[in-house]
Amino acid sequence: MDMIWRFATDFGDSAVILPLVIFVAAYLAILLQPRTAAAWLLATGSCGVTIALIKVLLRSCIPHAVESGAIVSPSGHTAMSAVVYGSFVVLTTQKLSRWPKSVLFILTAISVAAIGLSRIMLTAHNIGEVTVGFVVGTLAAVGFWLFMRQEAPLSLHFRWFVAASTGMVVLMHGVRWPIENALRTIATLIRDNVAGCG
Repeated sequence: MDMIWRFATDFGDSAVILPLVIFVAAYLAILLQPRTAAAWLLATGSCGVTIALIKVLLRSCIPHAVESGAIVSPSGHTAMSAVVYGSFVVLTTQKLSRWPKSVLFILTAISVAAIGLSRIMLTAHNIGEVTVGFVVGTLAAVGFWLFMRQEAPLSLHFRWFVAASTGMVVLMHGVRWPIENALRTIATLIRDNVAGCG
């Protein structure tokens, strides 16, 4: 069973998410869509920075959180999956009718929920940490959706865009980047060197 949960959780790893973020931004820039590229980077980047800051703050300057076993490290997998996959669906369904668009949004929500659940099942996070990640990521995705509502539908060369994006996800799936370890190291440095955080 762990293999199934590991398979699901790897779709939310930074090794999959960050290359996809960069690819989509570059693709939009090539299509001369700087506003959309900037909005994409703002949504995904703000989510990533927010989660990273919360993780570092809780681990460094709020030690009782660690001791109590409460929300210590909000799920970055869940947060980034929510904003990236959610915003990706916003991009790729602009020209679809309501029914297929709704189906794709539901499938995306189920996929993100599966990634969040996998973090719990693998004991990487508790329910509270996954919930915080989901909320932060969803809010960022909603921000991107609100921006796109004001924009004219894009000509994305849909098949090529989706095929290339899917290929990148498949290629990077199973690769794991140690970003969580880096954040722990930063938190430890702050805790050991900043007055009031020890």
